[in-house]
Amino acid sequence: CFALGHFALAFNHETRLQFGAALKEYETAASLPGNSFDTLNEYSELLLNLARFRESDAIWQKAVDLNPLDPGLPDGQVRRLFYESRFKEAGEAAATALRSSPGAQRSKLFLGYTQIALGRTQAAKELFKNFDQSDWHRLDGLTLAAARAGSRGEALQLLSQLQRQFPGGHYQYAQIYAQLGDLDAAFTEIAKAMKSYDAGVGAIKIDPFLQPLRADRRFAPLVVKLGLS
Repeated sequence: CFALGHFALAFNHETRLQFGAALKEYETAASLPGNSFDTLNEYSELLLNLARFRESDAIWQKAVDLNPLDPGLPDGQVRRLFYESRFKEAGEAAATALRSSPGAQRSKLFLGYTQIALGRTQAAKELFKNFDQSDWHRLDGLTLAAARAGSRGEALQLLSQLQRQFPGGHYQYAQIYAQLGDLDAAFTEIAKAMKSYDAGVGAIKIDPFLQPLRADRRFAPLVVKLGLS
């Protein structure tokens, strides 16, 4: 159907970090009959990245109504609350999701991120230590927690380990440098992430870990360049 075609175009634009063009395709898709859960879910994600939270929540609810039994819904809700900076609610939702499904790794991940955002860095460290050694989120979470706690030496040591074991995670390196207050290094890593078409940069406008960058004069042009303004 036509809606699916516009969804495919939107997805293609997003892989090339052309978020403004993707938004137009999602808007067209949403206006047509025959929308799927995936189309509305992805559209709501882009609206979330644009910090258009009310609109994003409305589209998300339409997606949920189409597929209320989707197993990814609890994890998705936790992620949404986190990026809306509703950290207390995100933590509560993550704990609820984990009680009903202890293997919900995404909820466990965002529970750790929520603890860091709330300044509960020791609790975050204990949680991330339980991640599998082969999971890069473990080392990333421990590094972010150390940076947020102000343990600069520990954070830099962990970051060096992260870069050796899991090279190419430039967006994650940017988050860590931002938390350390090293803005030049953070912007350098974001540029590298953009060069490698890391879709994670779509969240720069709402990512709590990049908050230290937002007052810098270099940040607004990045948002415009990505079509997120």
